Formats: sequence, structure tokens, C-alpha cells
Amino acid sequence: MIHRSLSLPLVVAVTALALAAGPATAAVTSTPGPSSGVAGSSTALAVSSSPLSKAQATLTKAAARLRAGRRAKAVRALTVLSRQVVEAQRAAVRQIGKPPADPESDEPPGPGAVLAVLGLDHRVTSALVPQLASQKGPRVVGRLGRALQRTHVSRNRMIGKVVGLPPAKGDDYADGMSDVLGQFPAELRQISTALASKTLTKRSRAALVKARARVARANRLMLGEYGGGE
Repeated sequence: MIHRSLSLPLVVAVTALALAAGPATAAVTSTPGPSSGVAGSSTALAVSSSPLSKAQATLTKAAARLRAGRRAKAVRALTVLSRQVVEAQRAAVRQIGKPPADPESDEPPGPGAVLAVLGLDHRVTSALVPQLASQKGPRVVGRLGRALQRTHVSRNRMIGKVVGLPPAKGDDYADGMSDVLGQFPAELRQISTALASKTLTKRSRAALVKARARVARANRLMLGEYGGGE
């Protein structure tokens, strides 16, 4: 499943996300470790400054502010989160189809990068859907809906890129993508639970209905490509 320890392929993938983010981030990954061929102490810097980690930190901040009732600050955090999630997804998409950075490795950066960002997308969905069921303020609800929209639209685009790869490259993704099939039905169940709330605002309900359609599309894409079993 996605929630693994930071194994070598995933370290490479997250470092690749940092490199894809631009020269300011890439600079911290330039010092190789003594034996692995992967950045040593600089890898930790790459992980902490990658779009992925920035988005995760902002998600944590937004959730804490919503729980504390600090709506204005939550709105600002959600605005930043929307941008950072898309940046993380774009960084992952840039790794799709690329060969291994290390000539001696057979691990391309794309699969690990895509799986890491799919994990982020799932965490965003899991955190924000219940908030749509409980929040009433129009600005907060609007930003929650917008954050889900940007997360799901970009995720579906990323899945489409992977599904569209030729078999020679797409095979590298099959096992990992099969491992995360369950997250989409889980999201659909969570959205259905939220929609059953008797206190939803009209705007919250509309955002949840749209989110359900986007997640259902992702689920169809994933099942169509990776749901056939062994």
C-alpha cells in the first residue's frame, strides 16, 4: 500500500519530485551519499522542501485551523493547499515515462513519484470531505470545494497519463497502482456518508456531488486498467 517506510525507490521518487520543482529545490539534492548513489543528508532536505511535503504540511495546518474555528486562517491555508497539491502532481507527471536517473538502477522515478502523490491526494480527500459536512461558512465551504476540485481534476489527469503509457513503460506502474485501488471506493463511501448529513448547506452538497463524480471517474479509470486481477 502507499503508506510505506521511505524505501530507496521512494526516496529516489521524492527526490525526483524535488528536482522537478525547480533549481532552488534541486540544489539541495546535489551532494551524493557515500554508497547508495542517492543524496545523503541533502536527500532529507529535498524531502522536506519538495512540493509533496509542503502540501502535506499545509494540509495539517488547514485541518488544525478548521478544528480550532480559525476560519480566516483556514481559508488562507486551503488556498495555498490547492496550489501546492497541483504543483506536487505536476512534479510527479514530469517523472512519468522517464528512465532511471542512475544508469545502474532499474527503478524509474515515475512509479514512486505517482504513488507518493496519490497518497497525498487521498489524504487531502479524506481530510476535507468531512469538513464539507460540518462547515457552514460560505468562504470556508467554497475553499474546501475548490481544494477538492483541483486535487481530483489533477489526479484524474495524472492517472490518465499513466494509463496511456505504452506497455513497455506502463508495466512499471502496474503493481503499485493495483495496491491503491481500494482508496477510491473508500473515498466514495466517505462522500456518501457526508451526503447523508441532514445539516449540509446547499453549497456543501453541490461540492460533494461534484467530488463524487470525479472520484467515480478515477475509480473507473483505475479499475479499467488495474482491476483485472492476476
